[in-house]
Amino acid sequence: MSTKPVPKLDIKKIAADSGVAVEAYDTYDTDEETLAAAHRFAAGLLTRLAVICESQPGSKTLDAAALRAMAASMLP
Repeated sequence: MSTKPVPKLDIKKIAADSGVAVEAYDTYDTDEETLAAAHRFAAGLLTRLAVICESQPGSKTLDAAALRAMAASMLP
């Protein structure tokens, strides 16, 4: 019996795709920039969870469209 590999969250890739600094030397000058980066990162995580949710067979406990809507609501 083969099992499908569990999708992994590549945090650095999600952060980079979301335009968020991930290295120690990449910092933000203001609280507003830091908060905006946090929102982009959270939206990236929700979007990745939506992709994982869509790829799972059978009944789903998470709604991919709802996750994407939450992600979109965090972005300007």
